[in-house]
Amino acid sequence: MKKIAIFDFDGTLFQMPKQDWKGTDFCWDTFMRSMMDAPLIESVAKQWVKLKQEGFYIILCSARPMAYMNMTHTKLRQFGLEPDEFALRTEDDLRAERIDQDKVSGASSEAARAVSHHHHSLHRKRLINRLSENDQIWYAFDDQKDNLYEFLKVGAECYFVDGVRCLPFDCERCGGVGEHTADTFSMNAANNEYVECKLCQAD
Repeated sequence: MKKIAIFDFDGTLFQMPKQDWKGTDFCWDTFMRSMMDAPLIESVAKQWVKLKQEGFYIILCSARPMAYMNMTHTKLRQFGLEPDEFALRTEDDLRAERIDQDKVSGASSEAARAVSHHHHSLHRKRLINRLSENDQIWYAFDDQKDNLYEFLKVGAECYFVDGVRCLPFDCERCGGVGEHTADTFSMNAANNEYVECKLCQAD
């Protein structure tokens, strides 16, 4: 049985450039070039190294296209990070997203962002579904809440990456399973930590 830890790349292991990259005019080439200079998020990288030393099977699960595998691997190697497996998106995955993006063409950037995030979480679902029944995801690190919900559903301990902070992401009462959406968790403004989800607070 593999003990698995899942790490996202952009915005999780490496800081995102200060620019809105989720519009309908998004260009992977431009984005990837900008990320080659992105600084490492050390709090997450330390978790990678720790879990690797403890024998966990590390999967780099990213919405990046498989065509950028070499660039992705090169960036990781600069910091001594070597995953056991890459889970990047296929051309079929990207085509499906482009079709949905066309449906919201001319709409707000928020609509385009919502389409992208939906397909990013679908990518996580596909990864979960193809894993062996004997494999178990113990940890997941990501900067998108929808992605973390998918891992919460299979019992993973999840961490939300907010800038340079790596924060526990869970709900003690319901575990984030069921009717949860990207807006159902709330923040404690005093210490920037996640507290009970809004659904539980409403009970």
